[in-house]
Amino acid sequence: MTIPSFQPIQNQQMNVQKSPLVLKQGQVFYGSVKQLYPNQTAEIQIGGHRLVAKLETPLKVGDAHFFQVTSTNPEAQLKVVSGPIVKDSLNVQQLMESLNLPKSQEMQQLLSHFLKNQLPIAKEQLLQAESWLKNLPEGVLKQEALQALQKLVDLKIPFTEEGFKALLFGSKTNGITKNLEQFVKLLEQNSQISPQVKANLFNAIESIAKPFQTEKAGMMIARSINILLQSEQGANSKDALNLLIQGSALKNEGLNEAKLASSELPANQASKEAKILTNGPTPRNETLNAFKEAKLLAKDSAVKTAALNILKEAAILPKEANLENWLNLLKVSSRNETAGSFISQLQFNSNPSMAQKIQQITQFIENEPNLSAQQKNAIHQLVKSFEGSNHSEQLVKQLHTELLKAYSEQTLNGIFTKEQGISPKVQLLSLLKHELAENPEIALKNIAKIFENSNEQATKAMLAESEATLLSKLNGQGMEKAIHTILKNLGLSFEAALNKNADIETMMQSLKPQLLLLVQDEHSPAELKNAAEILLARLNGMQLLSGEAGHQHQIIMQIPLHFLGKQVDATVQWNGRMNKDGKIDSDFARILFYLNLEALKETVIDMQVQNRIVTIYVYNEQKGLEVFAEPLKKTLKAGLEERNYHLSGVMFKPFAKKESLSKTMEKGNDCKTPHKGVDIRI
Repeated sequence: MTIPSFQPIQNQQMNVQKSPLVLKQGQVFYGSVKQLYPNQTAEIQIGGHRLVAKLETPLKVGDAHFFQVTSTNPEAQLKVVSGPIVKDSLNVQQLMESLNLPKSQEMQQLLSHFLKNQLPIAKEQLLQAESWLKNLPEGVLKQEALQALQKLVDLKIPFTEEGFKALLFGSKTNGITKNLEQFVKLLEQNSQISPQVKANLFNAIESIAKPFQTEKAGMMIARSINILLQSEQGANSKDALNLLIQGSALKNEGLNEAKLASSELPANQASKEAKILTNGPTPRNETLNAFKEAKLLAKDSAVKTAALNILKEAAILPKEANLENWLNLLKVSSRNETAGSFISQLQFNSNPSMAQKIQQITQFIENEPNLSAQQKNAIHQLVKSFEGSNHSEQLVKQLHTELLKAYSEQTLNGIFTKEQGISPKVQLLSLLKHELAENPEIALKNIAKIFENSNEQATKAMLAESEATLLSKLNGQGMEKAIHTILKNLGLSFEAALNKNADIETMMQSLKPQLLLLVQDEHSPAELKNAAEILLARLNGMQLLSGEAGHQHQIIMQIPLHFLGKQVDATVQWNGRMNKDGKIDSDFARILFYLNLEALKETVIDMQVQNRIVTIYVYNEQKGLEVFAEPLKKTLKAGLEERNYHLSGVMFKPFAKKESLSKTMEKGNDCKTPHKGVDIRI
């Protein structure tokens, strides 16, 4: 079943919000004579518009003709290019002969469509459009192309192939993922473009395909730090390990931490252990306890070593770091307002007294929004224990360790929650290595890439665990973050950023400017350039179709959601209006979600908001969805009520014929109460 296009809703909006008719020389249109005036002038009706124009030929009131604009200055002058026409039998052949147009099938389709919808179009535009129809991209239907051409005229967009393709692909509700995959495949196979251009394109696409890279990297760093900061399994564990190995036959068999960490000893070692337990110099119970403690220590040490190696592999810790010295090798950040810069100031500023340092620490902790009350209390207790002493160096060292522990916990516990101030994961980076906090987003993406390319089993295991945790904690805040990241990396706001003098260097790393550079390069291969042009057309189409007509507003977004092993093609269409003060009136709106889900396949969600009462229609071919949805309604209702919205109901409907669903959507859009905006939270 094909998901319906946007056309029914768009057409209706265009009928409601008509802009003034603008005629151009050479345009041809179908119109009827409504009133005759002196000097061969007449009132002509063209669709829903009326205009007064000078005629080259006397006409009769009530007759309909094809007219061609011969002049627009100082007044509109029209030439009749056909005899009187009965509206129900528009003579396409007659018009083709009058304008000397090619008698191709494409031209007949064009004229029929434009005359039926009473759209003015010039002869040159007809010839251009005919050429486009003859060379449509693979998988594009003629009817879709005709609708795009109609939008081109309706929206008064320059009649260019770029504009045509933008509206053609921008109206599609699925397939953007397929377009991206095809482009990536061609990019991988190509060796003609420069390595730097290729790398920039891959980085932009990876940021779109993996919107949770920074969260994933932050989790892995936090887990590793947590493991390294865990206390030893027992005070005498190291002595227990030495006790078991020293003075026994086991040391000759190569017993070490790795073997102790395994579940069982080899059979020959087990038998020798039995002899030691019976005849050895150490009492039996003491040896058994020693073995158990040593085994725990070995396992703990192996886990810590793996965590240490993960941080060394990502270049967060230097190569010479080990379990004993890693804390002493940290180089904290000097970036203002970070925890790392605060520790740095305490370390290298010897002027303040101990009392002043304690006051500074207390103030910093109290003003830090990302620490829990329990964590703040623990640090206050630590600081209090140093009152009256002069061991400021030891205080700063222990504070550094406590902050590492606290921000690691907050990074793990605060996934997909609203961040205040500098995020816990950025604070954690600032406490580990100063370079990482300078541009934390890029640093975390690079670290995530290192983890993903690692061949170390411990890294792979922690990566899988982190992804599973992210998926289990995914919520509305997480989805909002993912969508924001994807739209940013698609480069939809690239032109707006240029006008606002924003961070151009960062915006240039997004997909759209990279695609523009590729298509403008004359050395780019034709097939790769064509794939890039299709992606650009989708991005431009979203912007062209998003706009306003009076108070009415429409926003369209195509979002390829790929994350944590899940893949969703999503298109969101929002229709509403703004208040007089230019702000969204959140009481009224209509939002359509066109989704291509992994399990449910093609799905349309029609969400209608009337006076803050929300009604949802779900269109899908699967049976029994009501049963699965029932447990979720309570959560949905509660979430809406938190924002002062009230759920009226959730209805499930199968896709009828495409035409039937289109009518349903048109009916739903034709609300007596005017549409208004709503702050969407996905």
